[in-house]
Amino acid sequence: MPSERSPLLSATRDEDVSPTPLPRRQILVLCLIRISEPLAFLVIFPFIAFQLSDAMPNVPPERLGYYVGLVESAFAALQFIVATPYGRLSDRVGRKPIIFVSLAGTALAINLFGTARSFEGILLARCVNGIFGGSIGIVKTILGESTDGSNSARAFTLLPIMYSVGAIVGPFLGAQLSSPADKFPIFKDVTFLRKYPYWLPCGLVSLYVLVTMVIAAFFLEETLPSKVRKAEADEASRLREERGDEGQALLEADRLEEHVEEDQAKTPERPSIRSLLTRERVNILTTQMFLNFINISWSSLIPVFCFEQVRHGGVGLSKEGIGHLLAANGLISILVQTLLFPPLERKMNGPLKLYRVALLFNVPALLALPLAHYLSGAGAGREWAWTSLIAGTAFKSLAGMSIICATLLVTNSCPRGSLGTLNGISQSAGSFSRMLGPTLVTSLFAFGTSHKGLGSVVFIFLVSVAFATWALAQRITTNRRQD
Repeated sequence: MPSERSPLLSATRDEDVSPTPLPRRQILVLCLIRISEPLAFLVIFPFIAFQLSDAMPNVPPERLGYYVGLVESAFAALQFIVATPYGRLSDRVGRKPIIFVSLAGTALAINLFGTARSFEGILLARCVNGIFGGSIGIVKTILGESTDGSNSARAFTLLPIMYSVGAIVGPFLGAQLSSPADKFPIFKDVTFLRKYPYWLPCGLVSLYVLVTMVIAAFFLEETLPSKVRKAEADEASRLREERGDEGQALLEADRLEEHVEEDQAKTPERPSIRSLLTRERVNILTTQMFLNFINISWSSLIPVFCFEQVRHGGVGLSKEGIGHLLAANGLISILVQTLLFPPLERKMNGPLKLYRVALLFNVPALLALPLAHYLSGAGAGREWAWTSLIAGTAFKSLAGMSIICATLLVTNSCPRGSLGTLNGISQSAGSFSRMLGPTLVTSLFAFGTSHKGLGSVVFIFLVSVAFATWALAQRITTNRRQD
């Protein structure tokens, strides 16, 4: 009988047993939902510095990093507040209602962002986005409840791949479609697009989110155990009503009701948040939080670092150049997660060893940025700076395998019936990193570039965090195989 310490997924893996087939339609809908978050989050990155510069023309360019970090931290602060309640609520009312609320709010928020023309408007729109950004943890929960120990690694590999798809398309849209009246003759006389030069990419992302919400309404299946049991009981009652006293119908109805009763007997009372946070789960969640801190720091630092001129500590790329670099990062990530992660996870007998190895790739990824700045200022040629940037994105993509591993470790350690809550806590921890990371690292970058000799302080700090995360991961014992 499962206890509070029983893992949600099977504790064993028999290599000779065929894996359970993946629920393809369910996973397809989840993949569409997963793409929406990076689309909405990253579409603004190629133009956020330019939008803030337009909104605050009196702010010196070298100080824009402070405001970029504040905007991103506001998003994460609100997500930090709502993520755990969203997860807890989904354990009560179901997964689908939370998904719908999140997607509808995201569509509204990204439209608000595209029409914002002041710092206050930009900040408000990002806060609204944060309030409704609760779908990530719920998507992981649904996927965990739709799979088992034999196929979960294959299924969870798809989530970061979908993130990478969004990470390619979002920055591409933001770079190519911002200020469309200045780029495309067909839009040059459109007054709305001249007044709101950053709305078009945001509007297209909003449309995608709304279409995804409609698809989810029709095809996403509820996975909350209590809701599934109720649906089975209703099906048993329907069979009795439709077929009356026919023997086969009664047998089928009895079988369904017996299954429901057995499942109810196996399901323990929902544990409290405190009881969920064992030392092992705290270790997993803490390393995941540090990993999220590194990732959001990278994502927030790249646009500012690339935007700033060489004399201000950056490399001076255009909006298109920033978008292409972010798209390259997403493309390389897809290749790594599709071709490398599955065989490596199998070869290393689960996610734990791969987690520890992948975390180390953050170090050369971070060091590639100051190297690119040095090459840009040393007259080595633009191609060498780009080589360093591409190498950094390649290392960051290899480090991205740790994201999948962390998600699997959280799921593998979770007791039955509490995955929504634990994923909510996980998302809250990640949101705390998102809240702290952008402001801290962009402020450190701005401080370093405005004080001679301190330009590398932000990179030294992030490399130190990367090593600390790797060291803490050595204390984790949960893996795919447990007794």
